[in-house]
Amino acid sequence: MKVPAALVVFTTQRSGSNFLGSLILQSWTYGWLGEWLNPPYEIDERQRIGISPEADLATYLGAVSAARRTPEKGWAIKLMPEHWERARVQRLKDSPNGMGEGELFRRLFPEIVPVFLYRRDTVAQAVSLTIAEQTNEWRVFDGEETYSGREPVYDRTTIARNVERLESENSYWEVFFEKVQLDPLRIAYEALVSNPRVVLEEILSKGPYSFNAGKLPQTSTTKRQGSALNLEWIRRFRDGE
Repeated sequence: MKVPAALVVFTTQRSGSNFLGSLILQSWTYGWLGEWLNPPYEIDERQRIGISPEADLATYLGAVSAARRTPEKGWAIKLMPEHWERARVQRLKDSPNGMGEGELFRRLFPEIVPVFLYRRDTVAQAVSLTIAEQTNEWRVFDGEETYSGREPVYDRTTIARNVERLESENSYWEVFFEKVQLDPLRIAYEALVSNPRVVLEEILSKGPYSFNAGKLPQTSTTKRQGSALNLEWIRRFRDGE
């Protein structure tokens, strides 16, 4: 059976991937944008779909593509640098000599719609990441409260470290794209949240599946978590505080 096309979103934390994932799911074109190569999620998913922990990545991802696709259409996966790096190291170790990273990637993902989702403002992204790390609030749906009673504390050192980390991870993906000769659709978080329907239509138009542009969602079911606190921390960081 032909493996359905995968929407592969290359990204970093706090880039709007959950916001995008909700839009994609509502489009009925691809399944949930899951972190299927993130170790804790992978363990749970293998158990859920009946794939042995010993089965190789190609077998596992083939099963995910069947279980997580939208009927008659595609599936979706979110890749962070650490997810791919772990998969790359493990797979190359078990593979025949001479297999390059590009060949490995295409064996695991034979048909894809590649998207690079990033934020132009990495300071704002780092602030968002720092707050999420302190509160353990990574995704909030409409109607839910944020922070769960845990009050975040401004920490310039952590924010600076996260800025450096995020910029390094964006560079990792740029090197990866060049190495495997991939030219993804580049989507900035700022454009996504400003005009989600237009961005969603642009993404879907790159894929092989039909969709009704007139019925695409206007917005995501996940709530943007940025608040006055984020703006205050951004200001303090840029003021050198």
